[in-house]
Amino acid sequence: MQASWMILIGSGCLIILALSVYAGRLLYRVKAQQVQQLNQQNDAIAARKVRITESVQIIAKAMGSEECDLSEGTIRICKLLAAIPASEPVDWVKLYPDLHAFYDKIKHMPIMDARSELSKKERMQLDLNRFRFEGEYAERVQQDVARLTTFEC
Repeated sequence: MQASWMILIGSGCLIILALSVYAGRLLYRVKAQQVQQLNQQNDAIAARKVRITESVQIIAKAMGSEECDLSEGTIRICKLLAAIPASEPVDWVKLYPDLHAFYDKIKHMPIMDARSELSKKERMQLDLNRFRFEGEYAERVQQDVARLTTFEC
């Protein structure tokens, strides 16, 4: 009787040991997958930052050489700056105040389909306002744009 209990206890211990080893291996695999996912996320964030940085630099250079309209470039750059993933928030308005001041003046203006739905008179009025704002902010925005040609995030 005592021998059968010892065999049962020994078998139970072996089963528990085998299950513990198996659970340990599974936990190790889960941990490795989590590390791999975190690395992939970090790589994706880094790649996104690189693409945004390159886009901002290209648009800024095009604005500096007047290949890109001041209004269009400002809208694009401000949207890109807002889309940069950051572990700590960055105050882009403080870093590029004139660019954002100009953006605040023109961001409400409709574009693409919304613009085409406007009457000719409304489009003319918006264009006049935009040209006035461009004239008012052009020099100051170009200073921010010059700094953005070497932008790094």
